[in-house]
Amino acid sequence: MVLDQITDPHNVGAILRTACAFGADAVITTMRFAPQETGVLAKSASGALDYTNLIEVKNLATPLQELKNHGFTCLGFDSEAEGALTPDLKAQKLAIVLGAEHKGLRQRTRELCDQMVKLDMPGADQIAQRVQCSGNRLVCRNIAIDTSILKQGQ
Repeated sequence: MVLDQITDPHNVGAILRTACAFGADAVITTMRFAPQETGVLAKSASGALDYTNLIEVKNLATPLQELKNHGFTCLGFDSEAEGALTPDLKAQKLAIVLGAEHKGLRQRTRELCDQMVKLDMPGADQIAQRVQCSGNRLVCRNIAIDTSILKQGQ
């Protein structure tokens, strides 16, 4: 999994838990504009830091290109993407790329993704209202749901 400037340690912890549960080799994040491995992140990760590598890089472009060179398909998530996520993904090596809270993926990160997808969820208007009310907690839950959908497609 690749995280593009996700700043909330609770969200990163939830992503680490999900990555660990589904056997991801690592979670890659930026050195700047990302939470440090503090008690808050560790507690949110519920032990996942012991089993999943958290790799900090200066620039996401280099590791994204390296992943692609090693046969990974980089799948970027964006609510404005044209194509919806489908459960019939054929990629054996998949790098899930998630953007920052509220801002999403940066332009260069988008350009390096092989495909941009969105989740078509029933009641999207209701969900958007809940996001405004509940903030980042829903983001964590959605990331876990997104990842489980991807895993089912493999």
